[in-house]
Amino acid sequence: MKTLLVFFGFCITLQVWGQNFIYNGHFEFGGLGTGFSVNGQGYTNLIPPYLGTTQPGDFAITNNPQPLNNGYFLPFSDHTSGQGNMLVVDGGSIGGNQPFWQAGSNGGGVCGLTPGNPYVFSFWLRSASSAVTGLATQADIKTLFNNASNIQGLTPTLAPLPALGWQAYAVEFEATNSCVNISLYDDNISVIGNDFAIDDLAVMPLGDPLTLTASTTRPFCSDSVSGGLIAYAKGGYPPYQFTLTGMMGTWNNASGIFTGLPNGSYDVTVTDANNQTVILPNQPVYPNDFLQVNPEDTLVCGNTPLDLTVTGGTNTNYLWMATPPDPNLLNPLNDTITVSPNQSTTYLVSTNNLNENLVANGNFEAMNTGFYSDLSFLTPTNPNGLQTSYGITPNASFWEGTFSPCVDHTFGNGVGNMMVIDGAVSGNQTVWKQVISVEKNTNYSFSYYSQSVESNNPAILKASINGIFLSVDTLTNTTCSWQQQSATWNSGTDSIAILLIENLNQSGLGNDFAIDDISFSTLRSCSGQVTVQIIGGNPDLGLNYPTDLCVNSGVNNPTLSPNTPNNGTYSSFPGGLNLDPVSGAINTTGSGPGTYSVVYSVLVCSVLAKDTVEITVHALPSLLSLTGGAYNCGLQTFDSVLLYLNAVYPVTVSWTLNGTALVTNGVTDPVFLDTEAGLYVLQTITDGYCTANVNGSIYLDSLSIPETPIIIGDTAVCDNEPSEVISLSNSNPNGVISWYSDAALTQYLESGNFFYPSNDSSATYYVVQTVNGCSSNAAAFSTSIVPCNLVVPSAFTPDGDGDNDVWEIVGLDAKFPLNQVKIFNRWGELIYTSIDGNYASEPWDGSFKGEALPVGSYYYIIEKATDGSIEPINGTLSILRAP
Repeated sequence: MKTLLVFFGFCITLQVWGQNFIYNGHFEFGGLGTGFSVNGQGYTNLIPPYLGTTQPGDFAITNNPQPLNNGYFLPFSDHTSGQGNMLVVDGGSIGGNQPFWQAGSNGGGVCGLTPGNPYVFSFWLRSASSAVTGLATQADIKTLFNNASNIQGLTPTLAPLPALGWQAYAVEFEATNSCVNISLYDDNISVIGNDFAIDDLAVMPLGDPLTLTASTTRPFCSDSVSGGLIAYAKGGYPPYQFTLTGMMGTWNNASGIFTGLPNGSYDVTVTDANNQTVILPNQPVYPNDFLQVNPEDTLVCGNTPLDLTVTGGTNTNYLWMATPPDPNLLNPLNDTITVSPNQSTTYLVSTNNLNENLVANGNFEAMNTGFYSDLSFLTPTNPNGLQTSYGITPNASFWEGTFSPCVDHTFGNGVGNMMVIDGAVSGNQTVWKQVISVEKNTNYSFSYYSQSVESNNPAILKASINGIFLSVDTLTNTTCSWQQQSATWNSGTDSIAILLIENLNQSGLGNDFAIDDISFSTLRSCSGQVTVQIIGGNPDLGLNYPTDLCVNSGVNNPTLSPNTPNNGTYSSFPGGLNLDPVSGAINTTGSGPGTYSVVYSVLVCSVLAKDTVEITVHALPSLLSLTGGAYNCGLQTFDSVLLYLNAVYPVTVSWTLNGTALVTNGVTDPVFLDTEAGLYVLQTITDGYCTANVNGSIYLDSLSIPETPIIIGDTAVCDNEPSEVISLSNSNPNGVISWYSDAALTQYLESGNFFYPSNDSSATYYVVQTVNGCSSNAAAFSTSIVPCNLVVPSAFTPDGDGDNDVWEIVGLDAKFPLNQVKIFNRWGELIYTSIDGNYASEPWDGSFKGEALPVGSYYYIIEKATDGSIEPINGTLSILRAP
């Protein structure tokens, strides 16, 4: 993969974006036979009206899977636009790699490719059935190629679980012919689950530079958090992952569509499947002039004059209305009104924004930014007449010399820019695309201008929004004659609009055109409101405190509704609350635990108004006792360390064990901490309301535990020689070690830290530790008697007869486990060295470098210990052979 990147980095000199070579990969131009075929056995094409049930192998081109199978299929929209079509398949049960999709109207494959060049075949996949629950029920989508090599899957093949929605899949290949046959089949033949939808199939050139551009949309005129930023990536190694970073945080997705944004500056990054990244820093989402009313909701006395002022909006022709009607609203067309309501009233102000164009860079004056195109971008010219390409230019002939000298539409003077296209010859090519945030249930107007720049085979342009067909613009043979196409569209339940202009003409002769001044607008109705509440009777003063406080947690101040007078007094019932009667501040230091009613009293409009809230002051959790730690002989463990608390459960306890910080969440009283040996130290306790520092510790002494003995020492005893000592690695200084010869521990041998086993015969022994009257589990170990007499022969006969063919040194490894043997010839040359401590594994066979040595005498040194701690043996031995 990286080698490919380096290769293409040297070879590509133009900024070229790839094209999609698959026609109707989004299934919007028709069904079976339009850009694809289904030649696999067992597949059946369903035609509306659907019966609500399916069988394995049934498939359909549809905008919603659920009507195909009401019992199992899930309702969801296509991947392309959320409004268009997709291919839905009830997975087949016939094996043998039966294709449910083949490229080409008659299965003839994808053509127009360059042999030797790499491409990526990609598609989007989604599980369609509620019965897809795991590996056995997930479709397994595999790919078959002819006329291709170096095929490499870039993603897994299993369809995602339903909760994961649409997921991208990709396979890399190298074309060996201009036409490559591509088929998809389901390698799972289960009749349960195994149902899926597929959309947006594409074959794209691989290795083009990864590029990124973006467009932004303004928030709605009635709020400030509905901005949108849409990122468009091309080239590199799809699929892509997008990251948006701004003052409110970081977001990630695979679509590049980010909505619900407040105004501000954002960084957007795309990462492809080969971990290449491109970043666009400081992309602005502009603040909108949404309507703001000052003051906000307010509280006044009846018939009190009050000024209400509105600001914002691109149109300052405001209209005020009152609910219920206010007969004193005499100046409803001003930005500031003076009202004196005698009842609680809501005042609504509205205006209509002008028809602002929501398309970013619709006139192309910002050059090649803010939109997406499947075509290849060439700049500043197209000298070789490359088809399926475009440029941004003020004059068509400047970009491609054979085109007529047509100029842009915006200015019409050869100074402004337009998008000029040398028409596509394959695939359902998107000429121009942009995504825009929209308001629901709103009418929008969409329009663009187009003209032929070459008279042959005029382009046929199709415009759509969210997969909904708007218009078809068949250009004339007359060049340099701008034609406007326009349509209206209602957003319905949609919150985004995907605007597409596609070219249905695939002729290689002519089919050249320009577009300019793309517009998408609406007459927005903006509004804001304020409620003026008239004080009467006992109004709501808006008194508020935190409802749960903790003793000794500090001072808590009250809040009141806006415009509530603050010259009243505070009181509480019962006594015991440390309350300031003037400010209403509650000091929990000096307050007793309990539930209190706090009352705020104040004169409002000559009426004594009161507001009451109830608060609870909670006692801090406290430690009653920390117990446990006695050793239980029967269970061979410490008793549980238990924490008894005065607290509201559940609780969270922070503590340490031997200095290691730990946290225990407890729901029962007492709280269990542990049974391990060591020092337990409490730190804090948090219950349902409060946190308190606590002091408490307990020590579980590990020397009180009679641990099961761990044996160390050599259990191989040399025959008729003193045995080596056996001891314990975990002997307890407070305990007694006892040695036995039977598992029942009735045949006592001796006590002490050291034990010398018998050298008469092999045996099994048992040892226990006893501490403070508790005995450990017994540890068993066995000794074996081995012959350790050392026998060093003075000669041997390595003649291959199977008898005395190696120099065998009896007892060496057993008696001296750190031995090493070296043999020299008569000239002092070292000809053999043994494996340390294991001479018997490869004894000397009388050869050197694979060649048998002659009859004669040789010198040996036997190191009994390689560290020189035991005196070595040396001497001569002879090689003998029969005459």
